[in-house]
Amino acid sequence: IPDPENKSCRSAYKKSKEKADQKIDISDGQWHHLAVTWSASKKGRTVVYIDGMKRAESETGITRPIKPGGALVLGADQDCYNGCFEKEQAYYGMMDEVRIWSKELTQTEILKNFRYSGDRLEDRDLVAYWKFDDLMGDRGIMTTHYQAKDSSGRNNNLNVMTMPKQAEDNV
Repeated sequence: IPDPENKSCRSAYKKSKEKADQKIDISDGQWHHLAVTWSASKKGRTVVYIDGMKRAESETGITRPIKPGGALVLGADQDCYNGCFEKEQAYYGMMDEVRIWSKELTQTEILKNFRYSGDRLEDRDLVAYWKFDDLMGDRGIMTTHYQAKDSSGRNNNLNVMTMPKQAEDNV
């Protein structure tokens, strides 16, 4: 879908004050903790943390609140609303312990929580916490379980609509 008014996240990041060469590569075969924060009140500031350490920061200027009812995309770069995925930008790997918070976490809070994997992480600002432990009988591959249970206590279970697979075409 065209973006003639340049309101998409992609257009905002292209105009960001940060350098375009701030690339982060975590494809070294090791497990890594990735945290991304965003704050509308700080001129759309987005910060990327790898293993608790700040690795990149950008100010997008996007300050509108995120409206409820949208779609959550993990492992792909969505360049426009309702599509515009490029296979070259897709994440191919394993993902575990996904959490969504209703506030921007500080680096101290990220360091405090990033190694936690208990039964329930109780925090009033935690919106969803998918451990992906539901797949135990599936040897880590979704064959019988199509829902990741929410461990935040908010009952935001994550339905997996289709089996993930690598494809030669755009998703």
